[in-house]
Amino acid sequence: MKRLWILGAALLAAAPALGKTFAIDPARSKVSFRVQHMMVEYVTGDFGKFTGRVDYAPGRPKAWQVDADIDAGSIDTGIAARDSDLRSERFLDAAGHPSLVFKSLKVAAARGRRAKLIGDLTIRGITKRVTLNLDVDGVSKDAKSGAEILRATAETTIDRRDYGLVWNKAIEAGGVMIGDAVQIAIAIEAEASPAPAQAPLKG
Repeated sequence: MKRLWILGAALLAAAPALGKTFAIDPARSKVSFRVQHMMVEYVTGDFGKFTGRVDYAPGRPKAWQVDADIDAGSIDTGIAARDSDLRSERFLDAAGHPSLVFKSLKVAAARGRRAKLIGDLTIRGITKRVTLNLDVDGVSKDAKSGAEILRATAETTIDRRDYGLVWNKAIEAGGVMIGDAVQIAIAIEAEASPAPAQAPLKG
């Protein structure tokens, strides 16, 4: 009987755990960017509309999964004329490509709360592999609703030219009007869905 109990305990310990699916709350999350302008200053902005889901379980980074869809037309830098230009065919072409899409492929170099989140980012219909520096704050109970809330941040830098965003203009003082490197920063709060993640965690 003791042998059977030990065997059962070992099997339970080895069984893949089920993670939870968290829905990103856009009201409590932010997708922002920064790009150099006129060689000396930076333009900052964010996207006001986006949706996404995260499959997550503490200590099982191999199965963490992130899918996000960002509304290209919701770009906001605080200047209406500039935002209209950024939505145009010269830049994001929000009419022809209404979404910026990220789909994670794997998590690497996980050390405690930090890891590398590797996935495909699609802008203007062009998909490129990107690596985000991920920092997971973890899961806690919401003080009011009692719901489980996942908090995390991520950041990366992309070259806008990789996505067909090539328009630029020389300036008299030398250099160009817009830098090529775009710094992206993401901060999310996501609420646990009633159902667990679709697949058992393998990591």
